[in-house]
Amino acid sequence: MEVGQKIKLVRLHRGLTQKQLGDLLNLGDGGANRIAQYEIGYRVPKPSLLKEIAKVLGCQRRNIFRKRQVSSGYSADNYVV
Repeated sequence: MEVGQKIKLVRLHRGLTQKQLGDLLNLGDGGANRIAQYEIGYRVPKPSLLKEIAKVLGCQRRNIFRKRQVSSGYSADNYVV
């Protein structure tokens, strides 16, 4: 699972829209678009922003990079603190 897919998984688990996450990260008017680009893999967040994304989503940055699969598939619980 790619970084963007993990961001989306945890974002949805937290009940946030792309716009809400963009607002929490102070990404400005195009924040929802940037989050969407990260989630589909068009862009990859810089390490400093990835650290902020992990903080806002309540997970550890290393968990977003870790490839961990449970028998029933991927679960946001694997990434949430």
